Amino acid sequence: MTSLDDYFGFCPECFNENPLTVHQPSLMNVGADQYLICGKHEVYWYWGRNVLSSWLYEPEQTHEENRALLSKWKQVEPVYPILDGQTDDRG
Repeated sequence: MTSLDDYFGFCPECFNENPLTVHQPSLMNVGADQYLICGKHEVYWYWGRNVLSSWLYEPEQTHEENRALLSKWKQVEPVYPILDGQTDDRG
C-alpha cells in the first residue's frame, strides 16, 4: 500500500476479505461530482466535486448512465487504513 491508497480509501468489503490484496477503486463521474466505486461489490463513495477535470470530456449521457447505475448500488464509507509509521490525523 502507498500513501495514495490511504488518500482514495478502499472498498470496505474488499478490505474485510483480504487487506493485503485489495485493489484501487475506479472513478465514476456524475456531472462534476466524482465517486469512487468497487464494481465487485457494487458499492461507491463520494470523492468530491471537480477534483479531476475528466467529467468535462464525457457526454451528458455517460453521466446519466452513471447516475442510474449508482442508484442501484450501495453508498458506503471507505476504509482508510493506518499504514506502518503513520498516525491517524484525520480527526
